[in-house]
Amino acid sequence: MLKINFSIKDKQIYNDFAKHITVPTVDGEITVLDGHTPLISVIKSGELKIINAHGKSHNFAITRGVLQVSTDIGTDTEAILICDDAIESDAIDIVAEEAAIARANEVATNGEAFEDISGLISPLERELNRIRIARRR
Repeated sequence: MLKINFSIKDKQIYNDFAKHITVPTVDGEITVLDGHTPLISVIKSGELKIINAHGKSHNFAITRGVLQVSTDIGTDTEAILICDDAIESDAIDIVAEEAAIARANEVATNGEAFEDISGLISPLERELNRIRIARRR
């Protein structure tokens, strides 16, 4: 069985067994099953899909991170995911996400200065990703 350990910064999101996971990476989408070849990959913003041991699907909008898959002889395969941000697709509030994007556009249009432009880009990327994932569901 595939063991999943999925966390963001200071919070564990999912720590259980699963049939498989599908992860968006910079090299393309990867589906990890028990017995997968060990790897380390950079996760890009997108949709993470976990199919738990009972076949139930858990879908998350995630923002950047790292994936490590390891297998020891005689034990289960383990996938460790650490992301900047994650929210289950059912919990996404599209109205709030669209309001955040509108505010970012307003700031950009009005020419308001930002001391740290990365402070705007990361939240905007997160909000756009969340809307895209929520609309799929």
